[in-house]
Amino acid sequence: MNSEYILNNLEDLDLFTQDLVKEISYPLTIGLIGDLGAGKTTLTTYLLSKLGVEESISSPTYVLENQYKIDDIQIEHWDLYRLTTLPFEIMEEPVGKVLRIIEWVNKIPNHEKYIDLEINITIEDDDVRSVVCKSFSK
Repeated sequence: MNSEYILNNLEDLDLFTQDLVKEISYPLTIGLIGDLGAGKTTLTTYLLSKLGVEESISSPTYVLENQYKIDDIQIEHWDLYRLTTLPFEIMEEPVGKVLRIIEWVNKIPNHEKYIDLEINITIEDDDVRSVVCKSFSK
């Protein structure tokens, strides 16, 4: 999934995540890059709700990781913003039906070798975001 999008509003984000869900095959690690307020957690919230997560989804900035489970799918939502050292778990490849989403993945040196898909979100205007998706093979 190598592509670029312009998201003008939350409806566009809703459509983007709807398309993204169709591309998921497990295990999958998604790395999110973007400035504060770019929409990394909002994108994650929309994506997880499309997958069927019904509980409240929040940024794991202070707890490092939130976990969710849907049927036999394990979801790991990481936020590396506050870290100065990386947890070893994040360097291990997930096994089975795991979706790992890592906000601030660019804090990992050579992060490309640990993820399958990078989503880079850039603030263009108050509500407008450009999104660049780049796939990596491991």
